[in-house]
Amino acid sequence: MQIRYVKGTNLSVKVAMLDSTGVPFDLTGATLYLTVKSKETDTVASFTITGTAAVPTNGVAVFALLPASASALTPGQFRYDIQIVQGGATYVVVPNAPFELVPSIR
Repeated sequence: MQIRYVKGTNLSVKVAMLDSTGVPFDLTGATLYLTVKSKETDTVASFTITGTAAVPTNGVAVFALLPASASALTPGQFRYDIQIVQGGATYVVVPNAPFELVPSIR
């Protein structure tokens, strides 16, 4: 899933967190991260957002991108992943997907 984010705006990204068989993850007690990097091999993130799950058992996570999220970045192409950290384990649910930061026309 590609994310296209206009710099300086608000964007709510909803993601269904499913296991390999299509069953929703139970996100009860989990911490959710959307991490954006300049390229997949970077060891330092450009920014990270912590997500929420209004109904943890349905597996839907919401990540709120705010103007401050990418304020220090120059528009361009990035990569992101989404991870669930739960019970001492880390699950990568969305690996290495495209993230486009576009300039605002304001």
